[in-house]
Amino acid sequence: MATFYQPGSGRLGHAMYLRRGLCLYTENSLVRGGRASERSTSMRRFRSLITRTPALVISMLAVALSLGGGAYASTLATGHGHAGHPGNAPAVKHVVKAGPNTAATATVQFNSLTLINGWVSENSVFQTGNPKVGIQNGIVYLKGSLAQPTPGNDTFSILPPQYRPTDNMYITVYTNGGTQGSLYIGHNGDMELFSNTSCGSGTTSQCFSSLATVSYPVNS
Repeated sequence: MATFYQPGSGRLGHAMYLRRGLCLYTENSLVRGGRASERSTSMRRFRSLITRTPALVISMLAVALSLGGGAYASTLATGHGHAGHPGNAPAVKHVVKAGPNTAATATVQFNSLTLINGWVSENSVFQTGNPKVGIQNGIVYLKGSLAQPTPGNDTFSILPPQYRPTDNMYITVYTNGGTQGSLYIGHNGDMELFSNTSCGSGTTSQCFSSLATVSYPVNS
């Protein structure tokens, strides 16, 4: 056992000399041993963190993607009203792609449909055209939009004989708020619009219905 002076500490320490010439400082051993223990613990934690890092990153990415997907799904599901669109138009708009039918309608000679039972054109409100019908090369085309301000009879027009199908037809159409309604065209010429979704005191088909892009073979 020997006594020594620790520079800068102002204290005396004791040292014990071992057989092989190594010296352990009793005053510092606790401090150094403590620091060594802390370093050892820190290293173990660091290594543990490294081994967990891939799992942590994957978990974080999964959470981020799920939140993003939820937000995206929420955006699509929530309707946002826009000026010039009927009711609360949906986030996914009713889009008509250019195709053979669209090109053909450019040269079709259309005739106005005679509206009955309180149905009126919505062209003055949404500039979607008055309800009309035309035929070219055996294909019947419809266009325009309409509504029934005071809910009543679903029949909105009687189709002239030259445009009538052979069998009764049910066609899905765009109605108020981005919902779907049904267009019925009977072989006797009856034309009806209806839906199962409420809109005010009536249905979405009565609030607004579009005939755009509807076409069918005259002998269907």
